[in-house]
Amino acid sequence: MTNADQGASPSEDLEGCKHYRRKCEIKSPCCGRFFTCHNCHDEEMETTDECRVEMKGSTEGMGRYNVTVIRCKVCKLEQEVSPVCSGCGVQFAEYFCKVCKLYSKPTQQGIYHCNGCGICRVGQGIGISHFHCETCRACYTLESRPGHRCVERALDSDCPVCMQYLFTSAKPLFVGPQCGHALHQTCFQELLKVG
Repeated sequence: MTNADQGASPSEDLEGCKHYRRKCEIKSPCCGRFFTCHNCHDEEMETTDECRVEMKGSTEGMGRYNVTVIRCKVCKLEQEVSPVCSGCGVQFAEYFCKVCKLYSKPTQQGIYHCNGCGICRVGQGIGISHFHCETCRACYTLESRPGHRCVERALDSDCPVCMQYLFTSAKPLFVGPQCGHALHQTCFQELLKVG
């Protein structure tokens, strides 16, 4: 068995997986297997005892911040984390963040890295589409700034409806204008429907 055959990615698509569009796989620091992304790892490993997957906080899933090795999906070369393959020269993705080890195709809203949050977020960037609140330790849209109410570490909790961790969630949030607490917009809409 060659290195390229070990730990085949859940997606054989050269353009990525259902979570991210990229032409590389990341080697999981916990199990040594290759996956197209940290979410693919977490989904597969959540049901096994092979990896201890902590799904909350700074140790989010496989710990993508500790990734040091990637594999090109085109030429299968294993290499250090970088935006371009050192073997065949393919660009792995339109967006690359060395801090987050994030390779992706930006959405229409864009992607930016927030130093305050320590992660990449959907949007055009701080001062362009979002602001970072030091008290909340989170980013919010500029439109929400005039009525923003601070809640210490506001997103360091689960959505009260679906129980998904809010800080690393990619879903749009609704923040209560009176209280400043957050939940997913879709979950808020569901609550309104059921009364």
